Amino acid sequence: TWVYNAGYPVLYVDMEEIDEDSMTITLRQQRFVKEGPLFYEDNEYRDNPYYDQEKAAEFAKQIWQIPIQFEMFDGIIIDDVDAEILGNKLLTQKNVTITMQRWIANDDGAEFYIFNPNQEHYYRVIYDDYLFSLIEKNFETFSDLNQFNIISDLYQEMLSGYISPVTYLQFIATAWNRDNYNVYINDPLVLMHDIIIDSLLQIDSMLCGLDKNDKLRDNFREYARNLLSPIMQDMGGWNSTDDDSEEIIRLRSELLNAMIIFDHNDIIQEGEDILLDAITNENGTLFIDLDSLDPNLLQQYFSAALGTLGSGVYDTVLDIFFDDNYNSLQSVILNAFGAVYQNEDLTQATIDLLLYNSELSASQ
Repeated sequence: TWVYNAGYPVLYVDMEEIDEDSMTITLRQQRFVKEGPLFYEDNEYRDNPYYDQEKAAEFAKQIWQIPIQFEMFDGIIIDDVDAEILGNKLLTQKNVTITMQRWIANDDGAEFYIFNPNQEHYYRVIYDDYLFSLIEKNFETFSDLNQFNIISDLYQEMLSGYISPVTYLQFIATAWNRDNYNVYINDPLVLMHDIIIDSLLQIDSMLCGLDKNDKLRDNFREYARNLLSPIMQDMGGWNSTDDDSEEIIRLRSELLNAMIIFDHNDIIQEGEDILLDAITNENGTLFIDLDSLDPNLLQQYFSAALGTLGSGVYDTVLDIFFDDNYNSLQSVILNAFGAVYQNEDLTQATIDLLLYNSELSASQ
């Protein structure tokens, strides 16, 4: 079914307690779609001129043979749930309800059930409120891969409307243990950091359609700064080391870029100071000591400097942009110009510059 079925499924998991020792689990599968669950529901969405009722009906009939297993406390994986209903450990129907034992740790009472552990199979999982609360409560005890698995599912489900941005952000804020970041700054978890940073930037981009002084976006950026600041601090901010892996080098670049977008004043000011300290003007001739700058953070230096929205700094960056001695920096500066968007005059000046530069290039 995986070869001949287009797309991939989402597995809904709902629990109902029977008593303290047993429960029923209802499993339901459906094709995962970017439009979210509204795609299948009989509501106003069907008035959308792009809605294809025939395609929706076709999607609704799709069934995959989904391997069913879950992980509980101590990393124990259970894959032999109710063999009579789940023959060969596969969900082969649209939905089934099974009765099973509850697994609760004797020492601390921990209870949770991670379906599709370690993301061994290609499907998303959506839990009911109770199971989701168990995952939220025990998240910090999960393996690196399972933490990535959960965050990855939630992010994609948020983008497609299966869960709300509020649900996603609340989970990140409450479940993600940020008390000891030296545990988190390692290569396996860089992917999870990537997802979290990307998701915050996606939400911020949505909010950018609102007025720049809008309280909602200001509050969100404060949330994002508070969430990411401990990681930034543990990584040493702008200061790289010879021991940094390639993944950490990339993560530092992404983090600094995000913190500049989220208006972290200290990060912005420090980046501007580092850049300006590397620039000297001798008798009208600019000189940049590139050896004093981290080559992996050049765009971030210029973004931070432009992000201060000072006309003097902007003019200095323009001088560098047009200096033939620093043609190699033009693409870096072009990518950094977006940092001036909060200043209408500098934004218009940048647009004029880019249009002029484009016309000049076309005429040559």
